[in-house]
Amino acid sequence: MGAGLFPASTSFAADETSAAREHAQKGKAFMDLGKYNEAAAEYEAAYADKQDPTLLLNLAQAYRMAGNGNKAVFFYRKYLQHVPKSPYRADIEEKITTLEKSGATGAVAPPPVGDNPGAQPPAAPPAVPANPPAPPPGPAAGATPDQPGAPPVAPPNPAVAQPLPLPPAPPPSSPPEAAPIDHGKNLRLAGLVTGGAGVLSYVVAAIFGGQAKDAQRNVEKTANSGGTFDPSEDQRGRSAQTKEVAFIVVGSAALAAGGVLYYLGTRHPAETGSPPAGSVALLPSVAPDRAGAALRVTF
Repeated sequence: MGAGLFPASTSFAADETSAAREHAQKGKAFMDLGKYNEAAAEYEAAYADKQDPTLLLNLAQAYRMAGNGNKAVFFYRKYLQHVPKSPYRADIEEKITTLEKSGATGAVAPPPVGDNPGAQPPAAPPAVPANPPAPPPGPAAGATPDQPGAPPVAPPNPAVAQPLPLPPAPPPSSPPEAAPIDHGKNLRLAGLVTGGAGVLSYVVAAIFGGQAKDAQRNVEKTANSGGTFDPSEDQRGRSAQTKEVAFIVVGSAALAAGGVLYYLGTRHPAETGSPPAGSVALLPSVAPDRAGAALRVTF
C-alpha cells in the first residue's frame, strides 16, 4: 500500500476502560500531525490497557514513519503472529523485506557534505609566503627634513594659489528663551467644561420635571374621573420630581464651580515652564429615592 497508512482502527466496548480509547485517539491525532514518535508512545499506552492486535499494526506504522526501522519490523512481525490471516499480510511482508534490505533503518537520511562523493571540497585559503617581500626603500618613518633620509621639501610656488586659512568657528549660540506659557488656560478650560455640565444638568432636570408633571396630571385625571388610584404612577411622579430637584442642585453647583474656575484662570499669570496638570470631574448619583453629585477639581 506504499507509504500510506493502513486503515486500521480499534473498536472499544462500552464497558471497557476509556484510557485505551483516549490513547488511541491521541495516537491517531499525532499521526495526522506528523508527530510519529508521539503517536507511537500513545499507541503503546493504548496497547498496555487493551491488547488489540490492531494497535500493534499502528505501532509499526508510527515507528516506520518516524524512521525507526528496527521497532517497525518488530511490531509488524508481532502483528502477523496475532493475525496470521490479515488482509494486509502481503503489504506488511513487503515492507518488512524493504526495511531489512535497507539495514532496518526505515528512512534514508541525506548524506553529510563530507561523505557525498559528488560534493566538491571547499577551496583552500591562499598560501601565505613564509618570508614576505621587504617594502621598497623610502624615507624612514618619522623622518623630518633635517634628518638623513628625508625627502627634500620644495619651496612654495608663488604662481600657485595657496589655500586660505579657515575662519574661526562662531561661538555657540545660547538656546532661545522659552515662550511664556499661560498656566491659567487649564483653569479656564475646566471652568467652561464644568459650566457646560451645569447647563446639561438643567436640561436633564427639565426632562424629569416634565415627567413629574405628566404623572401628576395622570393622577389628577384618574381622580376626577372616579377611576382607581394607581400607586405606581404616583411613585413615578415622585421619583421624577426628586431627580428634577437633584439635577437642579447639581447644575447650580456646576455653574458656580465653573464660574470660579474660569475667574481663577483669568487671574493666573503667564509663566515659563510646563503648565500645571489639572482635572475636573462631576459625578452625579441618582437613585429612586435620592439623588446627589460630587464635584472634584485637582491642580
